[in-house]
Amino acid sequence: MTIDYNITLDEATSALAVFERKYCRLKWTCLLIFYAGIFGFALFLLATNGWGNIIYYLVMAIAGYAAYQVWSQPSKTRRRIRQVYETSPDETYRAEFTDDGVNVVTLVKTAEGEIREVPTFIKRTEQQYFTENDALIILIVNKSLTYVFPKRCLSDEEQTKVLEYFKKAIVDYV
Repeated sequence: MTIDYNITLDEATSALAVFERKYCRLKWTCLLIFYAGIFGFALFLLATNGWGNIIYYLVMAIAGYAAYQVWSQPSKTRRRIRQVYETSPDETYRAEFTDDGVNVVTLVKTAEGEIREVPTFIKRTEQQYFTENDALIILIVNKSLTYVFPKRCLSDEEQTKVLEYFKKAIVDYV
């Protein structure tokens, strides 16, 4: 089965939210608690040992800055995705589902108006997770590689076939 599709900014943002729930939210929460603990411990030491020790202020500043960076990471990532979509050339995709894996060809329109094909093959053994929401079917290969298949580009029959394909290929359905 072969499908042709493109991805909108809203779909990319929606896929990012799914990816963040899978991989990032627990890590961010633990890091925020860790940095808040360091900040609180430095504040406690500062209060009990006197307010004049500059090291405790420095530790509090570093922990506060680190906590801010962790807290602001999701919005920075979304901003970067928006910038990429606004500045990148139009791309369309062609995905072919075979018994060996998924062959995704990115069709990139160059500045000269030519269309360049960038092929990627994802073996069945490399496909780790997949999930879906109302608008998307999302294949997560690893923490740095995710493929998004918009349901708007698929008929009901094709959606069923793609979901069955992933259910056969991947044990971990998120």
